[in-house]
Amino acid sequence: MPSAYLWPYVAAITELPWLPTIVYPATGIAELWQAPPAPPETLERLMGRTRALVLTAVTSLCRRPRWPR
Repeated sequence: MPSAYLWPYVAAITELPWLPTIVYPATGIAELWQAPPAPPETLERLMGRTRALVLTAVTSLCRRPRWPR
């Protein structure tokens, strides 16, 4: 089970009554504390700074590589 709270360690849960579980660091956890990319100046002028920041942050999340499921 991926976890943001256990980084950088791995844990195994084997105690009853819980199901056996392996807990490991979630992918991209280090990126949570990075500043979002700055929006282009033209987008800021068009939408305003706050909306441009949100749109830029969301689109950067969509471009991240994904693990195969």
